[in-house]
Formats: sequence, C-alpha cells, structure tokens
Amino acid sequence: MRPSDWLVGIMMAVFGLVGLVLVAHAYDDEMYLFGACLAGFALIFDYGLVKAHYDATDRARARADHG
Repeated sequence: MRPSDWLVGIMMAVFGLVGLVLVAHAYDDEMYLFGACLAGFALIFDYGLVKAHYDATDRARARADHG
C-alpha cells in the first residue's frame, strides 16, 4: 500500500471514531443520524482501501504466474 493510502485510511478511521462519539453523545436525532452515517461511511471506505490492496496483490500474483 502507498503511504497516502495509509494516511487516508487512518484519517477515515479517526472520522469513524468521531462519528461513534457523536452517536454516543447525541441529544437529537439529526446528530445521531449524522454520526452513524459518518461512522458507516468511514467503515465502508476503509474496507474499500483494504479490498483494493488485496485485489492489486492478486492481480500482480496472477501476472507473475502467467508472465
């Protein structure tokens, strides 16, 4: 993985934790929904980064096997 992927992944993990804190301390439904959406988006985004890394690794391994 590139260093920029690590940086963005860590930043999104922090945003996800901020979202969970917002959910835990929400007094109204709008802040609860925003925090839940922020945490969910961060989770899906980081999953996509990990998936992209392993997809690239698999493609490189397949090229090495056939090339």
